[in-house]
Parts: sequence; structure tokens; C-alpha cells
Amino acid sequence: MRISKVSPQLGKDISKVADRELRIIAATGREYLISKKLDGACVLLHFENAELHIYTREGHTIRLGDFQDQLERVLIAKGFDKFLAITELTTGNGKLGGRHRANGFVLKAIAAHKNNKSVEVPDEVTLNVFDFVSLPTHYGTKKSVRYAASLSLKGLSPCLEVIEHSAASFDEAKIIAGLWISDGYEGAVIADSNAAYEAGKRVRHQIKIKRVNQIMCEIVGYTAGEGKYEGLIGAIIVKDANGKTFPVGSGLSDKHRNSEELNSKTALIQYESISPDGNYLQPTVQKILNTVYYEA
Repeated sequence: MRISKVSPQLGKDISKVADRELRIIAATGREYLISKKLDGACVLLHFENAELHIYTREGHTIRLGDFQDQLERVLIAKGFDKFLAITELTTGNGKLGGRHRANGFVLKAIAAHKNNKSVEVPDEVTLNVFDFVSLPTHYGTKKSVRYAASLSLKGLSPCLEVIEHSAASFDEAKIIAGLWISDGYEGAVIADSNAAYEAGKRVRHQIKIKRVNQIMCEIVGYTAGEGKYEGLIGAIIVKDANGKTFPVGSGLSDKHRNSEELNSKTALIQYESISPDGNYLQPTVQKILNTVYYEA
């Protein structure tokens, strides 16, 4: 049966929130819920009309074999009503570096579904529930209530876990996030416990604190833009100190997309991690310096 797919709520990276706003948030004394930010792929479990649908953040349907069939039967037997569970699909322990393998598994599942096939969930893969929304009209439910509701999924499948949330002030949450990052996790998510769910929006009441990795690179070229960037620079080509070149489009300002004088200048690039084959993952331009790159 067809369903109306729901886009997940997205958090705001703390680096994108103004310092003044962060000070205001910290001064309010509100209670926040903090949880580990696992390094995986976003997958949504959508239960409606006694059927369990699974799809990606981008809306690609996947079928997860016995896991999906067995969980669907359990949900029906326990009388679950319509809900959307937002999960992070991880491989291994969910620490930094796992996203590459998680994305690989999801891409395999998308390709299989296009051929009317499913994939089985291997032992090392876990779907970790981060948020839970009753459908169709309960988006207004506050985060603390949604977390309590998500615990109803605990123990329903060996491949399904619920990410633990703890109450803390904003300043306490930032300290805890630093400890998790030191322990090898990607970071933390700090959510206002009283905030409602806003499907498909990037919100400021759900803040991500992530490990920051930065490198200085030389700009050695650029690619032509397409679509809304037609006639402008689509991405700059940068070279790191080891001679590796790669394109970066995210973070480029309109001013830089209009410039043809970027070659040989220095770009500060932020990235999330490095894949097993040596590629920078999620690279973003943080700053372009008006100085010529100098290789020490």
C-alpha cells in the first residue's frame, strides 16, 4: 500500500549557530536531552496500515529481508499504531569511520530494491532509533515524550536499538559531547526537551556537536556549476600537503563562485573523517584566505 513518506527533522551544526545565540541558549537554563551522534546512515522506519516501510532520508525505499518481516509481525501483534522512527544505521560500534560502510550497505539495498529484491541485515548492522513520532498528527509532541515513546521499540529485534538520551543543561551537554568525541564517536546531539518535531526542516533546537577536522589546501582549479550555479563556479579543486586533489563545493559563498582569481590561494577545508580508501568525507570550505598557498 502506498504511504506518504516523511522527511526527517535535521539538526543544526553548532558551528552554524551564532555565538550570541549560543550564549542565550545556555543562559535560559532549559533542560536538554543529549545523545551520542553515531557515524552511520539515516534510515526511517514507517509503520502504517499494518505494514512496515523502510526508506532513506532521501526517500529511497529499501527492503531488509527477515528483519523487516519479523519486526512487522511483532508490531502488528503488539498493536502498534502509526509511527515514524528515525534511526541511524551503523556497522560495528557506531564510532567515527563507520559511515562509509553504512552508506555502502544502504546503496546495496537501494540497488536491490530497484530489482525487486531485498537484502538481509548482517550481524554487524544495527538500526539505532534516535527519534519517534506518532502519525499523522502528533508532530507537536515534545522531545522528552517522543524519547519515552521510542523506548517501546526496545527489545523488539536483535538488530534494533534505542539511542540513550540523558538530561543535562546546555553547558553540561557540551562537556559530555567532548568526552564522547575523545572516545572516538562522531559527536553528540543536544535537543531541547520541550521542542516539537518539525519534519523536513533543519532546526536550531536540535544542535549537533561534531569532531572538527581541518586542513589547509592549495586551490588548483575549479569545476563549472550546473543548475542554479550555471555560469558560476560549481566547486573548487584543492590539493592537500600530500598532493591529493579533490573537489569541494559545499561552503562556497556566492562571492567566490563569481571569482576567477582563486587559483593558488589557500582554502581552509573542514571534513568529518577519512574513508578507508583515503578520501575526505563531507568536505566543506570554511574559509578562503587572500594569500598564496605556501607548502612548508
